[in-house]
Amino acid sequence: GSSEYIDLDGDPELIEIFLEEANELIESIESSLQQWRQAPDAGEPIDDLQRTLHTLKGGARLAGVLPVGDLSHAFESLLSEVGHGQITMTPELFSLAQAVIDRLVGQTEDLAKAPRVRNSDDLVQRMERASSSEGMARQKPAEADAGRETSEPVAEQQPGGGEAAEPVLTISTDEDAIPAHPVSPPKRE
Repeated sequence: GSSEYIDLDGDPELIEIFLEEANELIESIESSLQQWRQAPDAGEPIDDLQRTLHTLKGGARLAGVLPVGDLSHAFESLLSEVGHGQITMTPELFSLAQAVIDRLVGQTEDLAKAPRVRNSDDLVQRMERASSSEGMARQKPAEADAGRETSEPVAEQQPGGGEAAEPVLTISTDEDAIPAHPVSPPKRE
């Protein structure tokens, strides 16, 4: 969890230079997130966040501060998917983003005291779970599936109900297979 610390064996001078840079970058990340919260549909804060995180990731890796690099990378990847419309920003994702920033702030505070930082694996895993790339990989074979992600995914788990829900979405491809809608005529009487 977040209580684990990782000792760094990077060059102390590089770490010090990185620390100065990181403080500025994290401030920039915080203000971009603030702007984005106020205008969730704006693309600019997402671009700014990705750019800043990319710089932070590069600096962290150069200085050997891998937990910061990993966290920045995971956050940047997630934002890239949001930017491409692959996943929608939800209140949960905003609070995850805030948790990431809080952890980055904590990590820079750690670095200021000693060459060690708290772990970030827990947040990296949460971001990977939130990411759509795992779901996308499973759904790639049929393009029609892209429409199903936004519709109720519950239908897929019901052995009976799943089949009724599916043809309606893929109606363009399977028109011949579906006579009229044989779903529930009795209920209308």
